[in-house]
Amino acid sequence: MSSGISLVDLLGVLPGDARATILGAKFSRLVLAGTTPAARERITRLKLWASELDGALAIEALAGRLPALEVLECDARGRSSRPEAAAADHGAARHRLLLCTVADCFPRLRRAVLPLPLGVAPGGLGVLAACANLRELRVVPCALSLSLSAGGLVGLTTSSLEGLAQLQQLQSLTLGNFHLHGDGAEQALAQLLTSARPPRLRKLQLLGLLEALLEVDFEELTMPATGAVTRAAGATSSWRMRTVAISCSTGCPVWTASRLAAALLAAADQLQQQMIPELAFPCLSLVARWHPPEHIRPGDALPCLIERCERVQLGSLAFRGRMGADAWEPEAVVAVIRLLGRPASLRLWHGDECVDLFSAAAHDEQDLQEPAQEPAQAQASCCAAAAEKPQPPASEWQHTEGADRRKELKQDGGRLQAPHQHDNGHMASELQHEKQQPESQQRQQRPPLQLGTATPEQVLREALDRLWAEAEAARGADRRGADDYLIMIRGCRLQPAVHGMALADSIEDSVEDFFIDALMQQERREQQQKRRKGADGAPTSAAAAGSLPDRLRRCWRLVFMEREQVAIPSEGVIVLECGPEHDAALQLAELLTGGAAAAASGPGAAGDGGPSGPVAVTAAVIPDDGTDRLSPLEVLDWEIYNVLMDLWDRSRPQGGSCSGSSGSSGTTTTTTTTSCASSGGNRTRVSEEVLGRLRQLLALDHGVRRLWETVVIARHDSDDTDTD
Repeated sequence: MSSGISLVDLLGVLPGDARATILGAKFSRLVLAGTTPAARERITRLKLWASELDGALAIEALAGRLPALEVLECDARGRSSRPEAAAADHGAARHRLLLCTVADCFPRLRRAVLPLPLGVAPGGLGVLAACANLRELRVVPCALSLSLSAGGLVGLTTSSLEGLAQLQQLQSLTLGNFHLHGDGAEQALAQLLTSARPPRLRKLQLLGLLEALLEVDFEELTMPATGAVTRAAGATSSWRMRTVAISCSTGCPVWTASRLAAALLAAADQLQQQMIPELAFPCLSLVARWHPPEHIRPGDALPCLIERCERVQLGSLAFRGRMGADAWEPEAVVAVIRLLGRPASLRLWHGDECVDLFSAAAHDEQDLQEPAQEPAQAQASCCAAAAEKPQPPASEWQHTEGADRRKELKQDGGRLQAPHQHDNGHMASELQHEKQQPESQQRQQRPPLQLGTATPEQVLREALDRLWAEAEAARGADRRGADDYLIMIRGCRLQPAVHGMALADSIEDSVEDFFIDALMQQERREQQQKRRKGADGAPTSAAAAGSLPDRLRRCWRLVFMEREQVAIPSEGVIVLECGPEHDAALQLAELLTGGAAAAASGPGAAGDGGPSGPVAVTAAVIPDDGTDRLSPLEVLDWEIYNVLMDLWDRSRPQGGSCSGSSGSSGTTTTTTTTSCASSGGNRTRVSEEVLGRLRQLLALDHGVRRLWETVVIARHDSDDTDTD
């Protein structure tokens, strides 16, 4: 009789989803089917992939059958609990039952990762004292469910900490899923760090919505205090907080950090710990509803905590989200840097990566001329700066005077009347266009932009000029078959949404107007060529083949619908993603320009139209540069970021070093050498000169963001009349 494979071995070769399915189908009682008692006694580690409910059922089914088990992990990450598990009252009872089962049936556990129902505090952990060898305990919720809503979080209370101090050998503890709302949260956290802390705990991690709100590493004092201090502080006086990490990227981060700071100060007082060796903020994301100096005034918890830390480090600093630009304040970023010191990286609105604007500051300490401010002075400076903070430059949609809908050119699904208007206006525009200098020469003649004088409009225009120059440089090459999906068109009369019209609909109408203008120009050129050469002397190009309605429908078919496109109304520019054909962008450019020769650009191409006639139309394909920036948003975003970084490098004072590359020639300087940063005190402070330039950069970054919009065009009426 041949021996069959046991279910344990079968589960070992199955992928995680299959294992979860088996356990979730309540076959958990069969997990050890086919194994002998001797084999079960040798099993020391078991990992389950299941939801919180299914994992609990499996653990209960295994109770008493694995006497040698030392590691038990129930991985519920990314798996939602069943609907019947959502009730908090049922979840709390089931959680306590699970803890009792683990304590009674797995006494040799050293490491345990246990699931936590949504909306349930991890209480009753004292029963795990029966596992005398337990060194690591993680009680964590389902990550997928938490990522969907903050409703699964619970308040941190003293009742949820009952029995923790009984875990005598525990060295690492991770608890979720908490928020700090409520009157008793700070007191409970201070208690968790002191009297409720397991006596040998070295690492504590407190989980929030999507991250660890707080991580604290403890160390045992090599020379324990003696005498009256020991008698007053008790056993906790032999341990202290060594490193503290506060991560705040959800909710209201500065408010959360302030509440955590208050609890840490209370804990330090109870431990009679005057100084904390290290305080770190790995990730701090600011939100629009925080306005400095709220929570960071002298005497507030957060500044007081910083004063009691020997070293303070700020990791990634960002303004969370890419929406709500109107409420953004550059001063918030400046205030945080003034308080916490130089960040390792700073996330701008533009750019797809975190950038370090202060990379050279740490190497310039020999050039310091400005003494470091004391923390109280820094906070006073913050308050004064907040009162005088400059308002970011406002910008609005730009209206093109005299722009009309020209409804007589549209009929039923894009059908056009014969073109007969504005011939003289178009001819004059073309003649003027031919006499103008090449745009590349004009860009070389312009003085470089300076951080202190540049406007958001100039920064955006410079980025668009660079993008257009890249397209022009690749125009002469044979790009057929290349992965060029983007096209940049200029001279488009983009209008804002009016009278309840959606922005996408308004942009769509503007793009159609542009297509009509371009196609009409091509038809006029063909008629002029025929008049000069005779009716049979000028062959029609492939791009111009077909009637005007057919060409219009062809234009829309080449645009990738349901994708994010980028519109810059003030510049009359839109960047479209074409597809799905590889050369769709090239085909659209040829349709709009009549070939590469007709697409020459000039300064009159972006917005010289008016009531006397339509603007000159231009279009060019943006070549693929081999990077992952494939969408209109990514391409424009990156180009603007490069312009901003050039401004930052160019703004460095002579003799200073505040960025990684040198400034260009012609750079103006306002002062003699000033310090980029000061390493005095407990953090690397940034000088007020650098903070002033940073404020200018942030204001430009934000101002440019208000000048462009992303829209999703979903056009159907052109397809309704498709005759192909």
